[in-house]
Amino acid sequence: MKKLVCISIVTISIVFLGGCTVLPIDADANEYIYEYTDQIESVVEHIGASEYAYENASEYVYEYVHEESFMAMMMDWSSNPDLTRFYEIELYTTGSNQEWALWALSQLDNSDEKIRLYDFLMRSHSYLMRYDLHDYIDEYNSVKYRWTDAMSDFDEESQHRIQLMLDDEQWSVDIIYPLYEPFSLTHDEFSLVYFYFTDANPQFIFNVIVPGTWQDGAGLVPIITVPSYYAFADRRQEAYSDVLAMFYEFEQHVHQNVNMEDDYEVIRYVYGYIVNALGYDWDIGEFVPLEQTVRLETIRGFFGETRLTQCKGYTMAIMYILNRFGIPAIDQGGSMIVRDEHGEIIDNVPHAWNLVMLEGEWYFMDATWEIPGEDFEWFLMGRGENNDSYFLWWHGIAYDMLYPEAAINDFVRR
Repeated sequence: MKKLVCISIVTISIVFLGGCTVLPIDADANEYIYEYTDQIESVVEHIGASEYAYENASEYVYEYVHEESFMAMMMDWSSNPDLTRFYEIELYTTGSNQEWALWALSQLDNSDEKIRLYDFLMRSHSYLMRYDLHDYIDEYNSVKYRWTDAMSDFDEESQHRIQLMLDDEQWSVDIIYPLYEPFSLTHDEFSLVYFYFTDANPQFIFNVIVPGTWQDGAGLVPIITVPSYYAFADRRQEAYSDVLAMFYEFEQHVHQNVNMEDDYEVIRYVYGYIVNALGYDWDIGEFVPLEQTVRLETIRGFFGETRLTQCKGYTMAIMYILNRFGIPAIDQGGSMIVRDEHGEIIDNVPHAWNLVMLEGEWYFMDATWEIPGEDFEWFLMGRGENNDSYFLWWHGIAYDMLYPEAAINDFVRR
């Protein structure tokens, strides 16, 4: 049996002291103190700063959020002409699977509110990627300068790593888009909706950081968090254009080599091409730069220069391409199951693969585990009579998410 591999990545989002723009409701600085304190703890744990440095950084944030300059950022979107445009844009759904996400959300408690949040996330990311011509310079500089000011509170090694982060633009900025009414949801509910949103929408290449929220008596307000590199409109537009250009080139290649009327042949060709074109990125250090995270977790792994990625990059590329070709596909999350010589489960590692529809039924595919140049082992597989198929022997589905049920048997070409 082939060796099964997948590395779990825990990305630490460097959003401590993050800048953000315009809120539609009254702001309470204390909420930000709690939010930033949690973020500082993550950063300090990650870069190994001393307890003394943490206390100084916490005090620094506490003082900053009480400054009038910070509160002045909380303006009223109702006076901003962009508000109307924000709610009139066409949502960017190319390459996505909206049907699955909306079906899954409709099955949950408080589904109307969750779907409203999903629509807002769709609108925010569509606007950011295709329509937003604003450079978030204030947010960019705010985070950069505050990291620079706070650097002296850290030890020498941590200062060096922070400087590398600053030199490589490896921090993040927060954006708050106009919201008529906050959401009646908890942060955990927001996170669940956000995971459906990311898994259903591979076309968005900036959503690699789980965003924060701001919640007070009025409800929950989502914060859109993006890598600082994409704080500038020309960079966002360039990334968007690059992906489209590379897709159209690949699409032409597929049309020249495959009968596009035969879904099986299209799926097999796309799957094989990605298995052979993509390489697994083993070069994962303790600190994963945001630029590398984009490549590991989005379609930029395939539609990029290095063509190195990990399991999420494989699944997102397959999903995006097949959906654009009219073949329903989704990303499915779960774990790689590790068993001992007796078949007993001894561990599991976060992993992702695809569900693809063919002839009216869904099938599993795992391009990450295929070996280039060899016959496919994880292609169009079923779940078995009792969810005991070979595929599910090694794959554990994340059952806190709702997915369509796979076919019982592996697909056999008739």
